[in-house]
Amino acid sequence: IPSTIVDCIFFKAREVDAIESKACMIACDINATGEREILGVRIGGSESESFWKNTSDWVKGRNFKGVLLVVSDQHIGLVNAVRCYFN
Repeated sequence: IPSTIVDCIFFKAREVDAIESKACMIACDINATGEREILGVRIGGSESESFWKNTSDWVKGRNFKGVLLVVSDQHIGLVNAVRCYFN
């Protein structure tokens, strides 16, 4: 079944004179033959609802259509963004 996986990993980055935690969102598409393709990578300060809404808007702007199933870790920002952009 073709599907898309979107998740964040966190890393530390130097910002001017401080070390801060950053969220790296990776979107990966898996086609019907099981081949994977990276759709995009975005960096943000956190997994906030605004980050996920901006990311969802960005994904949707790439002609991403036909969302049938979203699997998440119940991060409320991601859940609300999916409801807003893909319902």
